[in-house]
Amino acid sequence: MRKFVVCLLLFLCGVITPVAGESLHDPLRPGSVSGSGSQPTAGAKTVPQEPDWQLTAVLVSNARLVAIVNGRTVQVGDVLQGYRVKSIERDRVVLNNKQKTVVVPRNGTGLKSPASTGGLNGKEGSTQ
Repeated sequence: MRKFVVCLLLFLCGVITPVAGESLHDPLRPGSVSGSGSQPTAGAKTVPQEPDWQLTAVLVSNARLVAIVNGRTVQVGDVLQGYRVKSIERDRVVLNNKQKTVVVPRNGTGLKSPASTGGLNGKEGSTQ
C-alpha cells in the first residue's frame, strides 16, 4: 500500500509540475502553434487568411432581407469578419471590403424535399 501511495504522489507531482522552466501549453487554445513550437518573430508580417464563406439561408420579404453567413445572422450594412454586407439576394450575398468584393452563393436550392405521402412508415397518422 505504501508503494502505491508513493507512486501516486510521484505521478501527480510529475503531471502537475511543468518541466524545469517550461510552461504548460494548451493545444486547443486558438492561435496556438503546433509542431516545432516556433513562434512568429516580432517583425514578421502575418498574412490574414481569407474566411471560408458559407451561406446557409436567406430570408427575403417586403419588410427585410436577412441572411445567415458563417452561422451569423446579417442584414445589408452589417460587418462580418472585416467585410460589409453590400447586398442580399435570394441565391447569394455580396460582401466587400477595401480590397475586394466577394460573392457568396447559397449551396443547393434552399428548398426542402417534400414529405413522402402517406405519413410515417407509409401509414397515415402513425405514432411509431
